[in-house]
Amino acid sequence: MMNGGAGAPAVSGNPSAASAPAAASSNPANPANPNPNPARTRAPGANRAPAGNQAAPAGDQAAAGQPASSQDQAAIQQAIQSIDDAQAKAVSANDLSGLTAGATSDFANQQKSVTQDLLDNGVSNIKLDNIEWGAITLNGSTATATAYETWTTTYSDSTTDQSRDRNVYTLVQQDGNWVVQADDHPDAEAAFPGGLQSIPSNRLPPGFPNPFQNQAPQGQPGQQGTGDTNPSVQVQP
Repeated sequence: MMNGGAGAPAVSGNPSAASAPAAASSNPANPANPNPNPARTRAPGANRAPAGNQAAPAGDQAAAGQPASSQDQAAIQQAIQSIDDAQAKAVSANDLSGLTAGATSDFANQQKSVTQDLLDNGVSNIKLDNIEWGAITLNGSTATATAYETWTTTYSDSTTDQSRDRNVYTLVQQDGNWVVQADDHPDAEAAFPGGLQSIPSNRLPPGFPNPFQNQAPQGQPGQQGTGDTNPSVQVQP
């Protein structure tokens, strides 16, 4: 699944899987788009992995649980690809009504929010280029699946970029079928604090400094950002 905009919260949280290589970008920064590289939710799957799917990187670590049987693996992959397919169709048609496929009701609502964020940031099309499957494990009626997904994003000004992200999915069984309950992007979350440096000052309360930005040196009265609230006063004779 593709994430939302840079400021969108992660859908879940499970940092257990290994880090994927940095996302590749085929496009320079696009100043016309406020969010030049939004993360996605899911893209086309058509109930099977796209041609050319590769094995996950050797560093991928299995989540706690027992390895899934081949039958469960196929059903889990199908559920994940169905939400990818639904998201790609939702962006292309600008219609979020089909995002319930292969998902719990709560996750479907989260998908709608994430996908709307893509549309609001000028995304006109998303395409799932490849999935590399990692560990798929079962713990009772819950499954965890790791997938490295490569997506191409097209914007309304016809520019494109490509990204590759590690997704850690949590699935549960509903009416005998596997459905997606959560999608975590642990690598994106690990990098998030650095992005806080770009918080506009007008989004912070008056007089509240951005703790993630470098402040001016202390001990210089009368200068902003020093913590000195009493500016120096010059008295004219």
